[in-house]
Amino acid sequence: MADYRLPPERPARDALAEHIGTDGRQVLEAIDDPATPGWLRELPAIHTLRQVWLQQFYARPPDQLVRWRSAEDLPPAPLLIRAPYDPEARSGKKCETEWTGYKVHITATCDDEPPNLITDVSTTPATPPDFALRPTMQAQLAARQRTPREQIVDVGSVTADHLWTSRTEHGRDLMGPAMHDRSWQGQAGNGFAAAQCVIDWDATYAIGPQGQQSVVWMERPDRHGHPTVRIAFSTPVWGACARRADCTRAATTPRALRHPCARSSPSAPDGAGAARDGSLEAHVCASSWH
Repeated sequence: MADYRLPPERPARDALAEHIGTDGRQVLEAIDDPATPGWLRELPAIHTLRQVWLQQFYARPPDQLVRWRSAEDLPPAPLLIRAPYDPEARSGKKCETEWTGYKVHITATCDDEPPNLITDVSTTPATPPDFALRPTMQAQLAARQRTPREQIVDVGSVTADHLWTSRTEHGRDLMGPAMHDRSWQGQAGNGFAAAQCVIDWDATYAIGPQGQQSVVWMERPDRHGHPTVRIAFSTPVWGACARRADCTRAATTPRALRHPCARSSPSAPDGAGAARDGSLEAHVCASSWH
């Protein structure tokens, strides 16, 4: 129901919602009555009504008043039914745009010479992040032998994993803007963000913004199972650095860097990955200073 159809005052709105919930409970109780034909309970619309009612109201004993759920007690967005006439539609938001429905992901050619053609269309619920669909879309293009030499994507799809798998599994260069460094060091813009740490993957050490060399190199998976490396610097060196406040707010521990493991840049198969105007190697920083 659109907001403009609801009472503007919160008490009146709660009262209306609980009245609607009471009506819904009475309908479901009548449907569940043994005297009601069983086929009625199997209708898809009744299943949806039951789900929506349970998501929006507390299931209380029949002798107690129905209570409308607070926003904090609603199911998570991927499970919350937003439109009873389309139970699979979900709420989505991108920047300032909000909607209820789905997302459509379109891949098209962008050659200098026309015509440019749509090569893949994928529809998903509104809730999954865009980058999660990247491997699926690439596999669909490969299955139809439509793998491009270069694929230009939005910032949400430029991740370390996608850059790596695009080259190793599909022989393509993934191109696009890297996500902005949202750390306070990156926002300060004074040269002490994670991107200013130079990593030597072969020698297994890093050089900090002031030229200090790391002393700890520890490779282990993160909580999602992705391989990462933790790099830390010497406590005495950190303590003596005149600009330590620019790169970490830790009071007693030295600065540390956590980075996805990517020891070398894979080579594309023969005939793939050649850009029209030269080769392009993308670097993305998915690190955080502690």
